[in-house]
Amino acid sequence: MKKTLDIDPAHCIIHFLNLDPENVGCNGTTMKELMKK
Repeated sequence: MKKTLDIDPAHCIIHFLNLDPENVGCNGTTMKELMKK
């Protein structure tokens, strides 16, 4: 993952699990898009 912000990728994953994947963005990229790869 790009580290455009000072955020731990694991922290983004935690938010992804707790929030609607459609609405979660991590460093400007939605987890939904990341899952397509």
